[in-house]
Amino acid sequence: MSTRALCTVCVVLGLLTAAQAQPGRFPQPQTEPFAADGVVQAIAQGKIQILTNSNQNWLIFLDQKTVIHVTGTAELDFLRPGLFVRFSTALDKRGNAQGQVGELTIFTPSPEQFPGIWPEGGMGGNPENPAEGGAAGGGFGSGFGNSGGGLGAANAAVYTIAGQIQGFRKDQMTVNYGRGSVQVELAENVSIKVDFADYSVAKKGDRISIKKGKMFPGRMGFAQAAELTIELSDPLTFGTKKPVRPTPPPKTRRPVQPPEEKEPPAVGFDGAAAG
Repeated sequence: MSTRALCTVCVVLGLLTAAQAQPGRFPQPQTEPFAADGVVQAIAQGKIQILTNSNQNWLIFLDQKTVIHVTGTAELDFLRPGLFVRFSTALDKRGNAQGQVGELTIFTPSPEQFPGIWPEGGMGGNPENPAEGGAAGGGFGSGFGNSGGGLGAANAAVYTIAGQIQGFRKDQMTVNYGRGSVQVELAENVSIKVDFADYSVAKKGDRISIKKGKMFPGRMGFAQAAELTIELSDPLTFGTKKPVRPTPPPKTRRPVQPPEEKEPPAVGFDGAAAG
């Protein structure tokens, strides 16, 4: 290759590189808003196949920015260490739970929902540092039992606690809320609600609503979701229910047949047996 040709190639490559480095130089593919309601057909990593109310199949793609709400209920056996839960309970001046917890919600930490402890009826704290979540004023004070944010002279007060399950056994649950932990006892018929971002628990038939999304013109059946909600049709559980066997019909005894009666032999006129 001649020196002149080589210089020409270098100039062209340089111009292309400079053009690519300038934002907006090349047109981006145009998108259109997308929203739909329907039912889940299949779940895979980063995508959900749905059937819309208008009987159309769509493959919905998700990314790290997709806002996901999975709502429903769960059985007691679904609770396990690692999950984040939120509930209200009365605490004495030493921080010990009083009474049983009859209702709790499983959630996913976010800038709007984060671990902490607050007096019931108010939420505060610092979302940038979950460990600082606490009573109004940016923390729980210096501890239970002093006037700087604790329970003071009161024997007990109700608090809202949000944290991660550290231990769970039967009806005893230990939850870490950032600056400490508390052990609570769950009621026998505790109500467990679900409002988290784990879409992998969804299954075929669950309701889904794509509230905000986008689609590319000319690519029917494919869309990107910015926000979606899934309503679980059945409670979440890790238990395996034993199959219900049909009840066999009751055994009936055969009726006892009376012995057959033999006809007496015919007797002649002379008193002798005939025949």
